[in-house]
Amino acid sequence: MTGMSKRILLLFQDGSATQDLLQAIALRGYHVTLFSGLRGVVERVVLQPPDLIVIGLDRPDVDGRDLARLIRRDARCAAVPIALCLPSPESGTARLQLLALGAQGMVRPEGGAAKLISDIEDLLHRRRPLLPSNEQARLAKLQDLSVLDTPPDPVLDAIVAAASAMASAPIALVSLVDAERQWFKARVGLDATETPRDLAFCAHAIHGSEIFEVPDSRKDDRFAQNPLVQGAPHVLFYAGAPLTTSDGYAVGTLCVIDHVPRQLTSAQRESLAHLGRAVTLLLERGTRPRLPVQPPLHPLRSRTSERAIPRP
Repeated sequence: MTGMSKRILLLFQDGSATQDLLQAIALRGYHVTLFSGLRGVVERVVLQPPDLIVIGLDRPDVDGRDLARLIRRDARCAAVPIALCLPSPESGTARLQLLALGAQGMVRPEGGAAKLISDIEDLLHRRRPLLPSNEQARLAKLQDLSVLDTPPDPVLDAIVAAASAMASAPIALVSLVDAERQWFKARVGLDATETPRDLAFCAHAIHGSEIFEVPDSRKDDRFAQNPLVQGAPHVLFYAGAPLTTSDGYAVGTLCVIDHVPRQLTSAQRESLAHLGRAVTLLLERGTRPRLPVQPPLHPLRSRTSERAIPRP
């Protein structure tokens, strides 16, 4: 048994395959409920908020898109994570569909019940990061910054070096969380320039406004099986300050990483937050149009003009 306290709501068409899936999920120790229609679904979610809603989109009886829209339309359901069960392997189209319907994750049925349950557990336990609720606008903001895949910036390089020294951490990064990857605008102690988003600690950190800290990733169910923990670069400690723009979009993090379990001191957390704000200001400054500087009026010319005015 893995998690009796976790509640899953399946919005699938009833049938033998769905019943087999229900039984398999229940055997994993979860409380799972099947809801097959449109009527009463919002009231059910509000009455017993689940930890995850999974909606099948290949249903012939009820359009799963209508179910997703109906749930997201009610403000009382805004905090409940939604995942879509998408039969199509086209990840680009699927992601656009996911964002349009207000969902935050995807699961796929083509690998059978075992793979589907594994996908559900990854989202349920946040091993795979959920998408922020404002993901579409967040990605648009990241594109507006025009910083992805640009050359190194000496100021940002200096900031990550300062963060590394301040935290006594061998790795420090300015990480920008794109649709499918995290890309490092500045880095020290790491050769890689990007990693998949599904493996990124930073993709978890952008959900909050405070520093996201993982003292020992081996003891954290979200990260214990992560390849970045089990192999190079051996991320056993992580702390990331979200890079939240002036209009409220977390586009990435300034993070520090160590190969041993530890925690930041309160002074180090404060310093990391300050450095993160500096990074955000630098990123935003690059997108603001610069106003032309008006030359000051020459004082001698001003006085000469005053003397030239005839007195009555």
